[in-house]
Amino acid sequence: AKELQKQFDLDLSKSYFYTDSAEDMPLLEIVGNPRPINPDKKLAAVSFKNDWPILRLEDNKPAAVSNATRTLLAAGSLVPAIMSGVVTGAMNRSWDDGVNSMIGSIGDLVLTTAGVQLVVKGEEKLWDHRPAVFIANHQSGADIYIMPKLLRKNFKGIAKKELEKIPIVGQLMSATGTIFIDRSNREQAIEAMKPAVDALKGGTSIMIFPEGTRSYDYTLGRFKKGAFHLAMQAEVPIVPIVIMNAHDVQPRGTAFLRSAAVEVRVLDPIYTTDWKKEELNERIAEVRQLFLDELGQS
Repeated sequence: AKELQKQFDLDLSKSYFYTDSAEDMPLLEIVGNPRPINPDKKLAAVSFKNDWPILRLEDNKPAAVSNATRTLLAAGSLVPAIMSGVVTGAMNRSWDDGVNSMIGSIGDLVLTTAGVQLVVKGEEKLWDHRPAVFIANHQSGADIYIMPKLLRKNFKGIAKKELEKIPIVGQLMSATGTIFIDRSNREQAIEAMKPAVDALKGGTSIMIFPEGTRSYDYTLGRFKKGAFHLAMQAEVPIVPIVIMNAHDVQPRGTAFLRSAAVEVRVLDPIYTTDWKKEELNERIAEVRQLFLDELGQS
């Protein structure tokens, strides 16, 4: 590249370089327009930290044996995570300590054995404004492991009732205090949310996917009002968490986990103390637009 620069008197500050590998870092660092394409895990992490735009192309290859092995190991790591919770809870004689230990261990062990690295911007905002209602976009089945890794302790999730019936996962979610709601019955859903308000007022944060379900095509879905009602009733802030590419870990329609770097942006807290019910739709649209802007979907 340097020889070409001399030969043709190139201006590297105006040049582009495309690659999928962190091995090409020396050239990426000297051009003005580095362009990672389907980057490996290390390059994805570096690109996110440096705000290099990443081009991701659909990968329709069948799951490799390594992905199947990785998924089995990740599933197996749930056992030591559970044991960590049991031991910690017994030693401290505290159910909450046991749950917190299990939640943190699930996030750490599952993602580590799956080869998933989280690259987080604004991580301090996960801790500076608790209790809070944490809201995140929902792209992938891997999100249920990403959120425990991020939030770690002193929070409860809100999930659709169907997840309660999934073997092992449903039981774990119940043990951590997840609040399940029946989306087909509005009155029951509202009633089920009341413990969430009490939890917030008692100092426990709430985590919810405001889309209500995973996105089929990775575009951001419509936001439901539940999370915003909770924040208003409990008078706590909303903290938006934008997950950029969880679908790299578990693409739509696949059962296996893949090794990947997942980019996460934690946005500034949004205070709801001056919100009014009559303007709620407008407020929700404003928050959703923040997600669209970060995802480049606006």
